[in-house]
Amino acid sequence: MSLCILIFSEIQISFFIITSTLIKALYQNIHIQKIRYDYIYIFRDKLYIYLYIDALNKR
Repeated sequence: MSLCILIFSEIQISFFIITSTLIKALYQNIHIQKIRYDYIYIFRDKLYIYLYIDALNKR
């Protein structure tokens, strides 16, 4: 199991959801098990969220 830490602004979250769907479709050996929001904070009037992705390698 691998853990990826990503930072997105609120505009990029919807793009990330589309991207994660494409990753699951293109790479069948990777299965995204869970996405959770850990840290939410505001910096310079922008919303940033740490997204933790639990991915399982099917190989």
